[in-house]
Amino acid sequence: MLGVVHETTFAGEAAAGPAAFWRENVVRIGDLLARAEGFGATLRAKPFELVLCHGDIHAANILVGEDGHLWLVDWDAPLVAPRERDLLFVVGSRIARVVTPREEDLFFAGYGPVEIDPVALTYYRYERIVEDLGEFAKTVFLDPDVSESTRAQEAALALGFFAPGGDIDRAETVPRLRWPSASV
Repeated sequence: MLGVVHETTFAGEAAAGPAAFWRENVVRIGDLLARAEGFGATLRAKPFELVLCHGDIHAANILVGEDGHLWLVDWDAPLVAPRERDLLFVVGSRIARVVTPREEDLFFAGYGPVEIDPVALTYYRYERIVEDLGEFAKTVFLDPDVSESTRAQEAALALGFFAPGGDIDRAETVPRLRWPSASV
């Protein structure tokens, strides 16, 4: 994708502005990819309990019925992985919307006591950022059928990852381990 951005002149501002940003931040983007790869290499050397993961269990994919029952929707990509693959959407998450400390407590009251590997959580945060940036880039730079306003919205989301305090800055910030521990 970086090659396309470097080799292409984009007519619309919704793509031209982000393309200029990507060109100016190629080192930072490369560092992001290297960090993700480094955390991935660390994880490959560790044993993990593998569990069934939804793969995209953010707040927008959890519905609460009028009867109080919960519905987990959008089962497009279930997988077997370490639990942190799904817990990235709960622990300190801002994907779809901020998960409050109270909501974290309620989640873990139902999920049960568990130890969370901070390296795994960080890796899966990076993985999500890289995946989202790739999807945003496809929309902003490659899809000729996308409106300029949709292109601008997707570009704003992607550039928000790089803002001070944004998702990239927060990826390695593991909140205080306040949920129940398996050793409790």
